[in-house]
Amino acid sequence: MFLGFLLYLREGGFKVSLKDWLTLIEGLQMGLHDQSLKGFFVLSRALLVKTETELEHLLFSLSKSMKHLYQLFSEHLREHL
Repeated sequence: MFLGFLLYLREGGFKVSLKDWLTLIEGLQMGLHDQSLKGFFVLSRALLVKTETELEHLLFSLSKSMKHLYQLFSEHLREHL
């Protein structure tokens, strides 16, 4: 999931440095996102976003990533029901 999210960010023009990305992963490992999507968004915004334009890129990329995950989950459910 996280590699896909990174690729969506870069595809959308968001310049994510390796240091910022690793800091986000470290924050996730520490549980700073409270095991929730909202927490993931807040943590991502705090660590990655430096301008209002970047916030728009983050929102777009997160939306695209979640749609992709929903499609994969739906397909998996159809196969196993």
